[in-house]
Amino acid sequence: MKKISKLPAVPDARKMKESLTMGDTHDKRCKESGHIATTCPKSKGFDLALYNISATVAPSNLDPTASTHLQIGWVQVLNVPGPARVVEAVTLIAELAGEVVVVDEVSLIKEGPVTVKLNARNIANLRGCVEIFIEKVGYEIQFVPEGIKEKLP
Repeated sequence: MKKISKLPAVPDARKMKESLTMGDTHDKRCKESGHIATTCPKSKGFDLALYNISATVAPSNLDPTASTHLQIGWVQVLNVPGPARVVEAVTLIAELAGEVVVVDEVSLIKEGPVTVKLNARNIANLRGCVEIFIEKVGYEIQFVPEGIKEKLP
């Protein structure tokens, strides 16, 4: 599996055409499916002239058989009650949304949301409410990715 990274370069149509006509491409037929896979062993990058984008191709350390990879990001946990504003309690609450990396201890002291760094499937789409009970009293906890200003109804 290859990783593609964007480069800040201006594409050159002539250079791209040359590399396509002179490049060493190898066609291999897959035994099971019969599909043809084309590889370019000497290709280190490519240019997309239409959008002025240049990119490089490099080996990736991601597992090619994995279905998805977790993202890491900051999430605000809203409406955390006073008795639960300790690292251990916030960690347990935040584990409902993802794998907790670290709890921002400064946000525990301040009024407002508690900020937690999580490993989750899709941080940008992580929104929702959970009702938790502390000493038989229910609290509605909300999860919002940091940087998103909208609140849940």
